[in-house]
Amino acid sequence: MTRSCIALLSGGLDSLLAMRLMALQGIRVVALHAENCFHGTERPESARERIGNAAIKLGAAETAFPDLTGETIAIVKKPKYGYGRNLNPCIDCRLLTIRAGFDLMTEKGADFLVSGEVVGQRPMSQRRDAVRLVDRLAAEWGFAGLHLRPLSARLLDMTIPETKNWIDRKLLFGISGRGRRIQMELAERVGLGVYPTPAGGCLLTDACFSGRLADLMRFTPDWGAEEVELLKVGRHYLPGPATRIVASRSEDENRRLGELARPEDFLYINAEKNGAVVLLRGAKTDRFEALSAGLAVFFSKMRERGRACVRRWREGREDEAPEREFAVVDPETLRELEKRVRSSWNAGISSIGGDPVAPPRERS
Repeated sequence: MTRSCIALLSGGLDSLLAMRLMALQGIRVVALHAENCFHGTERPESARERIGNAAIKLGAAETAFPDLTGETIAIVKKPKYGYGRNLNPCIDCRLLTIRAGFDLMTEKGADFLVSGEVVGQRPMSQRRDAVRLVDRLAAEWGFAGLHLRPLSARLLDMTIPETKNWIDRKLLFGISGRGRRIQMELAERVGLGVYPTPAGGCLLTDACFSGRLADLMRFTPDWGAEEVELLKVGRHYLPGPATRIVASRSEDENRRLGELARPEDFLYINAEKNGAVVLLRGAKTDRFEALSAGLAVFFSKMRERGRACVRRWREGREDEAPEREFAVVDPETLRELEKRVRSSWNAGISSIGGDPVAPPRERS
């Protein structure tokens, strides 16, 4: 009888290895990649195609992509087990993903769950006590002994797939710690081929993104996925409470800001020599408009001239775009904007109990 498993697949090296090891033992693998809005800046459809293709190539029989964005946002707002160094509620998020895996296991009639966790690799969610917590809760859910971690299995209690000889324990590993040398060597042996550079892919572990999110949480308590998407784009300036100015850094971000703009947002661009698109969300005072338009001049080829004609419009109403001449933002004002960003982010992080943020200067 062919046994089957649900393999939790982040798309990183460890989860790909864990899934590959099961396929090589003749286990039918269903790869599950849980989606949420904090998985980096890659478009979901692109990530789905990339991860799905990798899973099938490495032996998965099928793939599943449940969207856990709503549940993840609720966790970020109030994590039961707290945050890591930034705004990463890793234990809560891990439990959410594992529960989704067990739910799919029940739905598909699979025999057990597999993940790429390595004991001691992640400072919050992969400590031994965190692993024991996950297993204890899995038992309470009715799945005791059904979570196999192939890369660290020899360091942990035997699971049902091992005791019942569904898989060969001798072909599993006892990897621990934060190094990746063993995994990289193993990747070559099992034909993994190209894989992502080992690193955390969650934006919540990034200090700068966490600063942006902390500020959002202070002033917009009912924030959702749409606001998170805006935090991923461009250079951010905070001229006043609940007011945000975002300047794009590329042609792709020009388009993205247009997609993310709300009907009440203002968009600006240098009308003479196109450069950055600048979005103004919040209070539309004369000062904030001058700052937004001045940034559109600053991030364009007209910076050295000192002044330029700037076009302003609202998304979907480009035909009503008036043009006015504005002065470029002066260096002292820009330094003050950057200082205010740092102060606001730190105030947000501090209110949540996190470490201070030192964001980089965001000039080009």
